[in-house]
Amino acid sequence: MIDAAEQQGVCFAVRETLRFTPSIRVIKDRLTMGKLGHPSLLRVHRWRSIHHDKRPHLAHTLFADVDLALWLFNARPTEVYALARGGGGTGTTPDYIQVHFGFPSGAMALLDFCAAHPEGKGYDSLSLIGSTGAAYADDHHNTHLLFKGGDPAALISDQGYGHLALELQGFVDAIKGKTEPPVGSKDCLAVHRVIEAIGRSLHAKQVIHEQCGVYV
Repeated sequence: MIDAAEQQGVCFAVRETLRFTPSIRVIKDRLTMGKLGHPSLLRVHRWRSIHHDKRPHLAHTLFADVDLALWLFNARPTEVYALARGGGGTGTTPDYIQVHFGFPSGAMALLDFCAAHPEGKGYDSLSLIGSTGAAYADDHHNTHLLFKGGDPAALISDQGYGHLALELQGFVDAIKGKTEPPVGSKDCLAVHRVIEAIGRSLHAKQVIHEQCGVYV
């Protein structure tokens, strides 16, 4: 697909809305502005309830958060180690998978996925610890506490389609040649290389290292 797009001179972009989630954008902005220092530790939890007969491919489950880790650290991991347990078949999402990344700077990331969560909405959280600060985002971004005396009450709101509008505008700007696509071919290829390394780590039950740009 990447080669075909280059040959035809068309804009190649990957739809990935997680980068555009308001809470994630705030963290990225603070990181870019230097308010968190150098990123040192990223922890992500994604817990869902997925029926065994509808398990998505592992790459589908991992893509967004692997992309997020590479984007926040602005680097590919040099060490990849993954553990999984239960459910799924070859190439499909297991009941539980934990992915560990080691980055060239010495920073680390831990991505934690559960597909066997009890029925319900599930749970998401992300924390990023930097050398001079830390930031946290979870699935309560649409919940606001109101204090009017007595017990606090929760106000549930909706972020609407703002994140989708930002993503679409980035794609339109890329087509016009003003900017690079928000998530382009190089980003996509880098993520898939890392996901391939995760698959090999699961199979070999050992750390996969990057050497000269290739995971072995």
